[in-house]
Amino acid sequence: MTVSDRDIDNLLSNIIKLHPKSIDLGLSRTMDLLEKLDNPHNELSRIILFSGTNGKHSFGRYLQEIIKFNGKSTNHYSSPHLIRFAERFCINDQIINNEDLLSSLEHVLKINRNNPASFFELTTCAFFYAAVNKAPNVYANLIEVGLGGRLDSTNCAIPYITAINNIGYDHAEYLSNDIHAIAWEKSGITRKGIKCIIGKQTYPEAKQILIDQCIHKGSPIKSFGDDWMITEKGSRLIYEDNKNKISFKQFHNSGDYQKYNLGLAIATAVEFEELNVKEFLDKDEHTKVYMPGRFNRLSKGKLLNLVNDTNEIIIDGCHQSLGSKAFNNSLRKLNPKQVVLIVGMMSNKSATSFINEIENIEAIRTIKIPDEENSFTADELKHKFANICKDVQSSHNIEDALTSLSSKYNDATICIIGSLYFAGSALRKN
Repeated sequence: MTVSDRDIDNLLSNIIKLHPKSIDLGLSRTMDLLEKLDNPHNELSRIILFSGTNGKHSFGRYLQEIIKFNGKSTNHYSSPHLIRFAERFCINDQIINNEDLLSSLEHVLKINRNNPASFFELTTCAFFYAAVNKAPNVYANLIEVGLGGRLDSTNCAIPYITAINNIGYDHAEYLSNDIHAIAWEKSGITRKGIKCIIGKQTYPEAKQILIDQCIHKGSPIKSFGDDWMITEKGSRLIYEDNKNKISFKQFHNSGDYQKYNLGLAIATAVEFEELNVKEFLDKDEHTKVYMPGRFNRLSKGKLLNLVNDTNEIIIDGCHQSLGSKAFNNSLRKLNPKQVVLIVGMMSNKSATSFINEIENIEAIRTIKIPDEENSFTADELKHKFANICKDVQSSHNIEDALTSLSSKYNDATICIIGSLYFAGSALRKN
C-alpha cells in the first residue's frame, strides 16, 4: 500500500483531537506512554539532546553531517517541519518513508488507547519507537527539544551529552517573559555528570543561569567564550578550544549567524575522539550543508520565474527579534542595493519587535500564512508595519507579492520571512 502525505496529515489531524491543548508541557504522560511501549528511548545509544531559542535545527544538521562524513550514521528528531511532517523523523540519515511513519504513529496510537496526550507527546514517542525499530544501531541519536527543555517530552531521554544554543524571548505564553526564567527552563535538559556544551548567548544573564545550573547539578561545562570560540579572520573562520585550533573557509551562501551554529556543532563533535572534525572542515564540507528555510538564497524554481533576473529571493524562517536581528546581520554582509520584504507571521509573535531589527526596508508586502488559522491577517500586519516605510501593502498570496515587488523594485533583494510555517509555504510553491 502506498501511503501519501495526505494520509499522514489525516492521521495527524486525529492525533490533535486527543488533547484539548496543542501544547501542554509535562513529562508524566510521555513517560507513561513510553513505558507502555517498553521504553524505546532507553535503548538508543549516544543521545545528543539539544535546546535553545534559535539555531537548534542548523546545529543538528551540521553535527549530523560531521558524523556522516566520518562514515557513521544518525537518527535525527527535529521540529517543526517545512513541507512534509516526515521531515521531523530522520532515520539512519534518511527522511522516514510514509509507510514506516504511518506504522509507527498507528502503533503508538493503539498503545495509547485514546488517553489524553498532546500532539508533540505522541509524535515524540513515535520517533523513539521508529528509531529503535528501524535503526537501533546508529552511532548517535540527535534529539532536538521542541519547546523549553525541563518539561519537554524529549527530556524523558537520558543524554550522552547536552547542548544549549542561543536563548532569547519566544513562546512567552509557556516560558515567561523573563530571560532568567527562560534560561532556567532551557537548562532543564542538563544532568549530573553529563557534559553540557553552551553556545554563544546574546544575553549574559542567560549564560550565567546556564552555568549556575550546570554547577548546581554537577554537569561539566564547555561554554562559548570561556572554553571554546569561533572567530573570523579575513576569509577564514577559526575554531579554538583547550585542545584544538582549526582554521577553515568562510561560508559561501549561508547566513552570518550560521558560524555560531557550526561552532557549537564542532565544539560538540570534538568531544568524540573518533570523529575527524578537522578533515570535514578542511574539505569545505560545512559549506555544502543545505539548510532549507534558513537564509535560503534561491538559485532555481518557480518563484524565481516570477521576478526579474536582477532580483534575488531569500527565504528565512526567523520569527522573533533575536532571529530577525541575526537575519539582518547576514543581509548587511550581502550589501544589497534594495531590501524589500514579504512577511507572514503567527499571531502569538511580536510583529513590531521583529520588524524593528531589520534595517533600510524599501517596501513590505504582508500575507496571511496559508492554512494557518493562528496567523496574522495580511491587513493586521499591514497596520502594524504602516510606519516602517512608505510602501506597505497587503497581498493575497506570495506570487502576487513577488510580481508586485519585482515590477517596482527590479534590482531588489526580496526576503520572504516571519515564520518557519511561512518559509515552508514558500518552498512548497517553488
